[in-house]
This record gives sequence, C-alpha cells and structure tokens, in this order.
Amino acid sequence: MGKRLRGITIVLSEVWNKIYKSDSIFFGEEPSNFALLCFNHMKTNDAKKVLELGAGHGRDMTFLHQMKLKLSH
Repeated sequence: MGKRLRGITIVLSEVWNKIYKSDSIFFGEEPSNFALLCFNHMKTNDAKKVLELGAGHGRDMTFLHQMKLKLSH
C-alpha cells in the first residue's frame, strides 16, 4: 500500500524496512513520553489493567509490565 503525494507513490513499508535494517532501536529503549503520561494518569486513577494496541517494539509494554500493571495486547 502506498500514499500518493505530488504524483509520487511512497511505499511506507519500504521506508520502515530500511529504517529497521539500519537501526534496530530507532525509537530507543526507554518508554515513550506518551507511555509515561498515561502511566501517571493510570496511577492517579488507580488503574490496574492496560490494553495496549500497536505495541511496536514493545518498549512501552515492557515499561508498563515493570510498573506491575496487568497487560493485554
């Protein structure tokens, strides 16, 4: 699948394949800022369970697991 932009078809899967081949930890190993923000909100509201969709490399899932939350994906 691709996206048309000014007459050029960009195939995103090819772009991501190149990125992952050259840098396996492109996004880093630390949890994302969004995961930290969500965790603080969950902690404030005494949440115990998380449904994580689109986990990518799993760095956020790893973090949430370390924080003792029950995970589903």
